[in-house]
Amino acid sequence: MTETDEESSLQYLNHLRDQFKVLSEISVYQKKITRNYQDMFWGVEPFQELINLCPKFLQQTINPWSFSLISLTKEMKGKADLEADIVQEVASYGSQLGTVIDFLELIAEKENISGDSFAGDSQDKAVFDKFESLVKEIQEAKIRKSET
Repeated sequence: MTETDEESSLQYLNHLRDQFKVLSEISVYQKKITRNYQDMFWGVEPFQELINLCPKFLQQTINPWSFSLISLTKEMKGKADLEADIVQEVASYGSQLGTVIDFLELIAEKENISGDSFAGDSQDKAVFDKFESLVKEIQEAKIRKSET
């Protein structure tokens, strides 16, 4: 082996050594990054701090006459400003509907109206059954909500 071959081999080995140093540094950074992700996903402090930025309870008013970027006030029949005042000052749509449903339920009870009352008319019976089903589901939802 000549002297130039030895120098060339030595330069090549030095080059390889430098490459391994770079790979070693990259490996250290990769380990740090991996640890950060592990901390984040397995509930260690940085992830908990991120979660603490989120609101504990989120309550959002739903504007009944607009949805996202689409405004429905032009399509509403009647007076949109009056509807807005009623919803804001008197009762929400849900509360208004709840009152109507309670009243219809009271009338059905006082007048002894049941599904049997509509035995001759299947369409009327289907409407009444749908009403009863809706009332039952609403009551169940209220019970579930009160238990939580």
